[in-house]
Parts: sequence; structure tokens; C-alpha cells
Amino acid sequence: MDGDEITQGLLDSLKSIPKETVSLNLAGTQSLEVLGRRIDKFSRTMPFTQASAGTSVIWDDWIGEKISSDLTDFFRLTPADKMLMLSNPTEHNLTFGFEPFSPNLAKPEMYENIIQRSMQCLAGLMQMLGLARIPSANKSFDYHALTDIQGCLASIEREEGNNFSFPNPFNKEFGIDTGKGVASIRAWHALYFSCVVRRILGDCSGKNILEIGGGSGRTGYFLQNLGARITVLDLPYVSMQQAYFFGSSMSQEQLMLYGEASDKAATTVELLPVSESALRRIEDTEFDLVVQFDGITEYDQEVAKRYMELASRVSPAFFSINHEANSFTFNDLCRQIGVTPKTRLPSLYRKNYVEEYVVF
Repeated sequence: MDGDEITQGLLDSLKSIPKETVSLNLAGTQSLEVLGRRIDKFSRTMPFTQASAGTSVIWDDWIGEKISSDLTDFFRLTPADKMLMLSNPTEHNLTFGFEPFSPNLAKPEMYENIIQRSMQCLAGLMQMLGLARIPSANKSFDYHALTDIQGCLASIEREEGNNFSFPNPFNKEFGIDTGKGVASIRAWHALYFSCVVRRILGDCSGKNILEIGGGSGRTGYFLQNLGARITVLDLPYVSMQQAYFFGSSMSQEQLMLYGEASDKAATTVELLPVSESALRRIEDTEFDLVVQFDGITEYDQEVAKRYMELASRVSPAFFSINHEANSFTFNDLCRQIGVTPKTRLPSLYRKNYVEEYVVF
């Protein structure tokens, strides 16, 4: 799908103004001040060693240098100021690599590109669900068929048997105004991922899912909305962003942070920063599925292999959507541990990505 198939008039009609205020869901019994104190304690008790050196080649060597000063500033802040910093990602680099918010990305000239890509994401999602046709070789996709965004979302909800919304806990988040929140590129990715996982598991209710590398937490949000229980394993500083996103987007009673005691019956999301104790906790848990979207081929290969081996011990299956532009692929990792993907297909949704499903 080429972006120039989307006309300027269509782009103009779909643009939403960057949000200037934070829209937070306070449905839980705890206040945002309490969330700030929880995140403050979380940040002080989690296992920080730089950016968790040795977990990721790209993250340590490229992204780590961009976030180090912001991370230092973060630790000096009061709980209230930590919340303020996390809610304003366009003013720092703490989301660099997994959200288009950092100062060098969140520029007005980028907005049109974001809308174009968001429409392409919606088209891919509708096609995967069978709600829009895949055009023949000599035709282009008619994006005007998607101009009724709310109608498209209603069709997706009927197909999935579930209602959803797009939380916007960040200032100046830009994307398509869906009537259920502003949907950025990463939000569309997460909705697609959750729809595919539902097709793998059938009914997600009560299913236990481990996500390795969860970005801001958007995929986990959609999956827990489908009734699944989500454990997210990630770099410590990314876990802080996830704590803010989840705590601001759903009842805080559903969220368990590293080091907290919680009512497990109420918990739908648990955040684990990479550490030996977190890995031991995962080893003691049975999961129905392990998922990894857009990241494992950017880790150090030995670390990625250990994650694959971990997945094979705690779950019957692993689902991946990743590119193959780096020195090794998900398929290479499968070979290393002696398994063959049950399915391996080019992604209909993301060009140059591969969707692979492994049964251990």
C-alpha cells in the first residue's frame, strides 16, 4: 500500500489536533497521586543497571545514549513531577524507540506521515479481519472506503465481539480521532496484534499471556480488555512508561508493579523489569502463550535465544511478528533451539514483517 494513494483531501479530513490536555480514566479506587507514589517506589526498587546492559544491542548502543540524561533527571524528581514528565513524552526521549513522541519525532511536518501510516494500518487490520477486500494486482486500495472511521470501528467490534477504546494518557498525542480516542500508529499496531492473538487462542478470557517487550503497554491493554491476564517483561525504564500508561488507562487495582503485593484475583496486568528475580517469577508461572512484537531481532542474539528457551519452558506456544533486517531472525532462533514454526507467513498488515507461530 503506497502512501500517495491517499489523497491530500482525505488526509486533511482525518487529521486530529494534538491533544493539549491529558485524558485519564479515574475509574479505580486510587488517585493519580497514589499512582505517582507507586511509580516512584517502582523506579527506586527495580533493578537498574544503565538501560539493563546486555539485553539488547540496538537499545544499549543506540537508544541508551539518547535516554541516559533524561533518565538521570527522572530519578531526581518528586513523585508528582515524575508523573508530569511521563505524561509529556514530547519533551524528552524516554519513549524513543517504541513511540513517535520524542522531541526529534513529534514535529508538525511528521503529522501527515502519521495520518497516512495510520490509514494504512486501519486498511491492513480491516483486510486481515475480512472486513475489506485485498485489491487485485492491477488495482490500488480505495482508502475512501475507510473515511467513516467510527463505522469501521463498529464493524471491527462486531467481528471481535468486544468493545474497545484508545486511551490517551499522553499530552500532544497525534493520530486519527476515532470518537473513542485518538489512535496513533502504535495503537493500530496493538489492536492488530490483539486481534491476531484472539484468533490463535479463541476465547482470551482467563488466558495467561507473557509479552516480551511491551512498548508503552498498548497491546497488553487490548489483550486484558479481551479478558486475558498479561505479564509484560521489559527493560526497567520502559516498565516505568508502562506503569504510567496502564495506571492511567484502567483501574489501578488491576495493575501489579514489580515488588508489590497485590490481590491476584483483581490483577490483569503485571509488569516485570528484566532481572533474575523477574525471570524466576516467570519460570514459576504457566502461560498459555508467549508473544513478541517488533523487537526480539534487535536484542543481543544470545539474550534472544535465552528468551526463546524460557518461552519453551513456560508456554506451549510462541507468536512473533518481526522484521528480518538485522543479523539474525526469529526463524534463526527457532533453529537454534531445535523447533520449526508451525506457520511462517509475510504479514498482511506490516510490509517486510513476518508472522510466525511456534508450538513447542
